Amino acid sequence: MPLAQQPMAVDNTVPYLIFRCIQEIETRGIESEGIYRLGGIKSAIENLCTLFEERGNSEQDVDLSSESDINAIAGCLKSFLRQVFSFFLSLKSIFCFFMIILSSSLQLPEPLVPHFLYTPLISMAKQQDISIQAFCGILSDFPSINFATLDYLISHLR
Repeated sequence: MPLAQQPMAVDNTVPYLIFRCIQEIETRGIESEGIYRLGGIKSAIENLCTLFEERGNSEQDVDLSSESDINAIAGCLKSFLRQVFSFFLSLKSIFCFFMIILSSSLQLPEPLVPHFLYTPLISMAKQQDISIQAFCGILSDFPSINFATLDYLISHLR
C-alpha cells in the first residue's frame, strides 16, 4: 500500500504504526540493549501487526502497554518498514545513514525513498566525498509525506 494511503497519526504526517511503536519504544524501551538488533517473539510481532491492521483508519488507539516484550514492538515496526518501504536506514556519514540496508521488496508502489531517486542516491553513495548540498537537493525532491516519515525515523534513531 502506498505510504500516502497508510493510516496516519493524529498530525497526518507519519503512518500511525510508526508513530505509535516509536512512542512506546521511547517511553519504556529506549534503554533496552539491542532494541532493533534483537528479535521479538514471532507470534507477539504478528499479533501486534494484526492489531494495527484491524485498526485501519479508525481513531481507536492501539494499546501497546500490555505487550511486555519491547522487542516485539520494535519487531512490529521493523516488519512494517520491510513491507511498506523499499529502504530501511543505517549509517555511513549522514548520507549512508539514509541508504544502506535495501529490503527485498523493490516492486512496491511507493517506497520511502522514491524509485526515481534511487539511481542518483546510489551514484552519490559511491563517491568519496558526499556533497551535503547535493544530498539536500535530492532530499528536496522527496514527496512531503516520505520526507516527514524519514525525518521522524531519523529523529528517533538519533
